[in-house]
Amino acid sequence: MTDALPDPSILVRAFIRREAAVSSYIEDTFAGYEDIGLVEHDRRSSERQQAREVYNAELAIEYGIEAVKSHDRDISPSLVKEMHGVLLHGIDTDAEVVGDFRKKPVFIGKRSLGHRNARFVPPPATFVPQLVAQLSDYLSNQPRCPPLIATALAHYQFETIHPFEDGNGRLGRALILVKLCRDGCLRLPVLNPSLFFELHREEYYDSLLTVSQTGKWFVWIEFFLRGMVYAAQDALERVGAMRDLMSEYRRTLHRARTSMLLMRLLDQLFIYPRITISMASKIMGITKEAARKHVARLVEAGILIEVTGLASQRIFVAKKILDTVRVTPTRRNRDV
Repeated sequence: MTDALPDPSILVRAFIRREAAVSSYIEDTFAGYEDIGLVEHDRRSSERQQAREVYNAELAIEYGIEAVKSHDRDISPSLVKEMHGVLLHGIDTDAEVVGDFRKKPVFIGKRSLGHRNARFVPPPATFVPQLVAQLSDYLSNQPRCPPLIATALAHYQFETIHPFEDGNGRLGRALILVKLCRDGCLRLPVLNPSLFFELHREEYYDSLLTVSQTGKWFVWIEFFLRGMVYAAQDALERVGAMRDLMSEYRRTLHRARTSMLLMRLLDQLFIYPRITISMASKIMGITKEAARKHVARLVEAGILIEVTGLASQRIFVAKKILDTVRVTPTRRNRDV
């Protein structure tokens, strides 16, 4: 389906941003597409901390996929540490070490209950380098079992090792996409594995824990594979909807004999469904005054609507596109 698109890279960015957002929902980090776009266009801003975390998750996924696809790198301990450095760059975190393995013990559970009452205690820090190296060898040596099952095993093992003080969940889910691209299961990362995990968050955590407590791998593997089926079906529907909407809007602008600059802005709306005049100016590489005229054309065409009602600092929304790419978190609180 992506082969039929004029520029599949547009959908790649949209899906990676979506995966970063959904994966962050699981960690109770929430950010709208508007805030993520604003952070991207002004990385110096100290505001919108949660949006910056989601944007960093997006950059980490892109970094890993670029490494394995364009540079033919293995999922090595060094690549994992580099992705972690991208994930937590500039983030206010309790982690004492960013971009390197943890140097102290950690536990999973309510902090108030302490280490002895933890839900799960990962291996001591001194074991982490060796365990990650073994996991890397497993990933690099092409296990004999089917790639999706190997990915399920690897995801469990990564989360069990818990190699970093912070960011293990988001990084572990990012590595699912990286591994599927590395193995050739996905030519393009147009898939959101975290969707099913977010919808079934407690079962996700419980299935992982069941392996550690009872050794029942099948419970986890079956859950993981159901998640991949769900993600694949969602991707087919999502790509189809995006493709149809893109074709509809291109025909509308083509009939109006619009410029290629406006077509470029239209394409980017599938990544940034909410934009400002400043964002449009940067995307098209033109002055704000010229960008204002192009945005007005999209408003006239019914593609954008202005949502603030203000004379300045206005925000424009491509509502149909936003409805196509947006995911609403299922809930906002969890105990662990």
